[in-house]
Amino acid sequence: FLNFVVNIAESQFLPEQGTSLDKAISNINLTFTVLFTVELAVNMSATLVYEFFRDAWNWFDTVVVLVSLISVFLDKLPGVSILRLLRAFRVFRLFKRIPSLRQILLAINQSVPPMLNAFALVTLLTSIYAIMCVTFFKTHWPELFGDFVTALFTMFQIMTGDQW
Repeated sequence: FLNFVVNIAESQFLPEQGTSLDKAISNINLTFTVLFTVELAVNMSATLVYEFFRDAWNWFDTVVVLVSLISVFLDKLPGVSILRLLRAFRVFRLFKRIPSLRQILLAINQSVPPMLNAFALVTLLTSIYAIMCVTFFKTHWPELFGDFVTALFTMFQIMTGDQW
């Protein structure tokens, strides 16, 4: 959780390269990398290798630690700071430990397919109306209904009330 808070602070304050805040956040990131590496090593040594890699959370931890180690040793590599943000997703481990959060995650997971069906239906209906709008209004308002993509975007703006 503290790593998540540090990532929030880094995103909020955007420290300039070489400032004291940048050095402090770098030291904190290094500390988290060491702690995560030690935690992974202890976890690996406490379980058998086969059982360790059967758990998806252990795979996730391994990837996070590897990315963290790469970001420490190859800090000049382009895009490595983006990969380091993968550590922020460790907060999802709370879903494993807190049953009520796990129940919420399962409910969201079960609601995704019906929501995708509803999204597909709304997209289909909006597309039909966009085709009709191109047919009827392309000569009167070409900037709003001149082609399908523009008409679809206009229909989206009408549905959401955005700049309409």
